[in-house]
Amino acid sequence: LFLALDYLILNRRWTTPEVIRQGRYLLQQGVRDPTVYEVLIQRYAESGSDRSVESLVFEAVGLFPKIQAVFLQYLDPGMKSA
Repeated sequence: LFLALDYLILNRRWTTPEVIRQGRYLLQQGVRDPTVYEVLIQRYAESGSDRSVESLVFEAVGLFPKIQAVFLQYLDPGMKSA
């Protein structure tokens, strides 16, 4: 929980590449928090990396199905039904 909250704060201070790098690191370390996924997805969307957005959205939906709408909003309309 602490790492996710720290990441949320860093999201407001760091550049997109820095936030993406730190988010990937947290996932590699086994941090599974919806906040981390949402920030990372949002930053990838800002950077135009559609493949990364899609991959992370589907991963997040699998981990957190009760709040899937939070993640699905980042997909192109045609991808939501896939």
